[in-house]
Amino acid sequence: MPPSVPFLHSIQVLRGLAALAVALFHLQLDIATRLGLPDALPDLAVGAAGVDVFFVVSGVVMVLSSDRLFGQPGAARSFMARRAIRLVPLYWLTTVFALASAPQVREQTTLPVLAAALAFIPWPDAGGATLPVHAIGWTLNYEMFFYVLFATALALPRRQAVASLMLLLVALIAAGLALRPQNPALQFWTAPIIGEFALGMAIGLAHREGLRLPRPAAWGLVAAGLALFLIQAAPAATHLMPPAERALTFGLPAALLVAGAVLRAPVQHPLPFSRFLAWLGDASYSLYLTHPFVIALARRVAQAGGLDPTPWVWAYAALVLVGCILVAAVCHALFERPVTRALRGFGGQPRPAGPA
Repeated sequence: MPPSVPFLHSIQVLRGLAALAVALFHLQLDIATRLGLPDALPDLAVGAAGVDVFFVVSGVVMVLSSDRLFGQPGAARSFMARRAIRLVPLYWLTTVFALASAPQVREQTTLPVLAAALAFIPWPDAGGATLPVHAIGWTLNYEMFFYVLFATALALPRRQAVASLMLLLVALIAAGLALRPQNPALQFWTAPIIGEFALGMAIGLAHREGLRLPRPAAWGLVAAGLALFLIQAAPAATHLMPPAERALTFGLPAALLVAGAVLRAPVQHPLPFSRFLAWLGDASYSLYLTHPFVIALARRVAQAGGLDPTPWVWAYAALVLVGCILVAAVCHALFERPVTRALRGFGGQPRPAGPA
């Protein structure tokens, strides 16, 4: 069923910014640790918060894009089919590429670990970590978990579905904090970071119910979110924060940022740079999944050529970032978009009119 909401320019801009922030964070981290230049670039650990923005945005988009599914027979099946078509092909492709391009990854990947990764299930490796084969896919494990829960809630009318799922997510967080499960999967699925989806759903429901903020108030929320990001992310290694701390440090500012961007009055004539970010948002999934390979390839080329990037590290970073965007654009145009359209056509799934 097609969604009943129009395209949200702000959502795509947020996606573009979030994917770009994550890429910048990983690029700076690679330069600092792998190339041995810890002080060459400013600390961009706040870029890790792009993931939290993605989670809040997911809550918004699922509520808006599923508007006609609430309370309908077969809604869960239709919803999960659409989500699987959107997520699975590119993720499986990049997982295979991760295995093929890194011998150490192949050596550490057992069949259960690979099967769990392809099924979006957190599974401990030999070292006890629950990162999948394509390490950045840990966020997709959370996304798919949220989608499964959301699909079950579609049996209810919209308001009841959103309220029930928000309560369930809060209950899971409370259970995790109280019981402290030892099972890695249960630890993963009850981490406080899942509350970011609940915040996004609340924003999505508010938008669907017609709430619009005056522009000064909306920009105030955006400014408050950005300020909290910068203030709270000042310490180094914020990407290693405990989940409970991350939900507060990154989750709440992400919700303020998304609320200000989504609930403001629509802009009739977007600025040119926001159009670029919206285009980047359309390719954000490709950028998110492919940028680690571009960063790793650039580093290997520099090291193999015996190049010292110290004098020109800013130029190196800019070139690598441009390379990440170009590869994402090609991947989106030649694989992600045509494959998604073909699978939706084959399965009778219409292409959504808005961002999904």
